[in-house]
Amino acid sequence: MAKKKKSTKPQQPSIVANPKKYIIEAGRKVPLDKVLSDYGTHDEGIYQFFVIRKKLNGNYLVGIYLVDTFCLGLKSTTYRESMTKYELDEFMANMRRDSNTAIQEIDSNLAFNVIYGAIEYAEDLGIDVIDKDFAITEYILPDVETLEFVEVEFGKNGKPFYSQGPYDNVPKILTALNKSVGKGNYGYLQMLNPFDNMLRFNDDDFDDDDDDDNDDDDLEVHFPMIGVLFE
Repeated sequence: MAKKKKSTKPQQPSIVANPKKYIIEAGRKVPLDKVLSDYGTHDEGIYQFFVIRKKLNGNYLVGIYLVDTFCLGLKSTTYRESMTKYELDEFMANMRRDSNTAIQEIDSNLAFNVIYGAIEYAEDLGIDVIDKDFAITEYILPDVETLEFVEVEFGKNGKPFYSQGPYDNVPKILTALNKSVGKGNYGYLQMLNPFDNMLRFNDDDFDDDDDDDNDDDDLEVHFPMIGVLFE
């Protein structure tokens, strides 16, 4: 009896034992499906990016990035190693409803330039507030060296503009701005009550049982809040 030939088709496990390791080692090899964002739909400087890759088993690897193009760069990021189409569609519908922004498909190369460019802009200002999970979600993005460069404007009206968030180390950020660009060379929106008008979502919004390793992760989505403006 002839032996069965082994299939040459690459296999994609439906459940990954170590999602973090899987993303770091294989995330960039998963075909890019699309990128969704509210970038370009408003001028408030803080945008959401959803990088969606489609796995061979039909599920989706998703990276979420909250980006401040005015000052702080990458504010928050999280991921899901495996979402069904239903879970992804439901999650995006909830995000559009709760955030009240026009999240739509955008050019992926532009999106990646914005994310990486905002990180570099913040670093140039001496600000390092990158979420620790970027050590994982970076591998859902392509290698920065492979991107086609796109000119993206950072800052507001030609200078940094810092909008205070509820968990920011404000003295540290202001010290960095004073050192890098000097007093009077940046805008600052100080929150009167920074815990108001903030949307948070966590694992319950994803309904994904495949990644227990990430169950405590929350992503904060900040929107413009009433404050005192200094320019």
